[in-house]
Amino acid sequence: MASNDRFGTTLVQKGLAIIIVPFLFSCAWLLLLGGIIQKTNQLADLEREQSLYIEHLNAVMDCSYRSRESLLAYLTTKNKKFLTRTDEWISRTRAAITELTGMPKLSTDQRDLASELGEAVEGQLGPIQELVKNGQGQNSDGLVRDFESMRSSITDVLGANDGAAEHIKKQRADLDQARLEVQKSSALANMIVLCGLSGNLMLTLIIVLLFSKSFSNRLKVLVENARRLPKKQELNAPLKGADELAYLDDSLHQTAVELHRAAEFRASLMQMVAHDLRSPLMSCMISLDIILDRESASLSEKGQKQLGAMQINLDRLIGLTNDLLLIEQYENDQLALDRGPENIKEIVEQAIAAVSALAQAKKLTVRNLAAQEYVNVDRNRIVQVVVNYLSNAIKFSPAEGSIEITSEVIPGRLTVSVRDHGKGLTKEEKAKLFQKFAQTKEGKTAGGAGLGLAICKSIVKAHGGSVGVSSESGKGAVFWFYVPMEETRDS
Repeated sequence: MASNDRFGTTLVQKGLAIIIVPFLFSCAWLLLLGGIIQKTNQLADLEREQSLYIEHLNAVMDCSYRSRESLLAYLTTKNKKFLTRTDEWISRTRAAITELTGMPKLSTDQRDLASELGEAVEGQLGPIQELVKNGQGQNSDGLVRDFESMRSSITDVLGANDGAAEHIKKQRADLDQARLEVQKSSALANMIVLCGLSGNLMLTLIIVLLFSKSFSNRLKVLVENARRLPKKQELNAPLKGADELAYLDDSLHQTAVELHRAAEFRASLMQMVAHDLRSPLMSCMISLDIILDRESASLSEKGQKQLGAMQINLDRLIGLTNDLLLIEQYENDQLALDRGPENIKEIVEQAIAAVSALAQAKKLTVRNLAAQEYVNVDRNRIVQVVVNYLSNAIKFSPAEGSIEITSEVIPGRLTVSVRDHGKGLTKEEKAKLFQKFAQTKEGKTAGGAGLGLAICKSIVKAHGGSVGVSSESGKGAVFWFYVPMEETRDS
């Protein structure tokens, strides 16, 4: 289930890639968009210049035409107000010519046409202005002769106007083309914006999916290794790469190696305890029993008491050694069970008999309310569990009280409960009660190593069951365990 980091990058580098790659794409997209916008602006400027140029050309031609028109109106009507209007239109024409020739961004053709038109119109405006001045005191016949003498200059102006009209027509075509280019550039800019946003989103999603897939696969391996580690199962192959996940996985593998070494050391220590400690203790106990049997009559009362105390302490040490070995066997999956169909009521009765002396010392009544049910268990081990439960109940029950042992069958399992009427347990005490060497304050005062309930848990779990306690402070406690009933028979 090993997973490779195809890029050999750390998580920080992958995070930066998720940010930088779309950022670079956005920069390139913005540069392209900027070029399109710049081109669009240039086309818009060209459009404005063309429009302004055509507007000035029209103004020159219109003012020139109106100056001639006003002069002809005067010649026709003899109304001198038309002379005034003619003078005004001459001034406007010259102003329009000045604006036309003064435009800063004219092409060579445009500037040549503007100069040619300006010279032709100016050639006409001079004589017209003289006619206006002379018209103040000259009769109309003289003015008509002078006007006829201007026919050639007027013809030149008309020719220039025709050329300007053709030029305007061409400029309008260019203007229409420029507007079309502006529209195309705007449409292209909109398309680039849409494509850029979509492309950036797609690129980001691809990078995120690519990295997240690699990350999630490697994380699954890491989580699986973390799950296997406390169960002492073989870990998956180490992750390859140089990122933080590979470093953490390497730490898990190193921890697994250290745990294996520690387990081997603990196993050797338990073997030493079994061989080098329990055997001498058993020898001492046997020797002490022989002395008590054969020589007790010759010993003083004080000597007999001392030997009795030695016997109790040796028995306690042997029991503690056996408890440690039993827990070690369970944790290393070496706890052997001699299963068979057993009557749970008889098992409880046997356990009550084992603790009867302790119960009588506190004048406690122990009631066996278990049913006649058969379950496939190791009899001696389950007796040991019930004895430990009863010992705890006796230890924390008030004198002259009572203890009840009940059983309950539900589909697939049998539950045995031991109820006392002591002070009960707090939530904090219940949370760690079945841990090794865990004791309540009263338990420490009463003595013991804190292994009894941990042994119960190991034995019941080896049977495929579970243990627990229900209690409230001041209301006693109910210690229970259940074992499966896959292989049972009727009583």
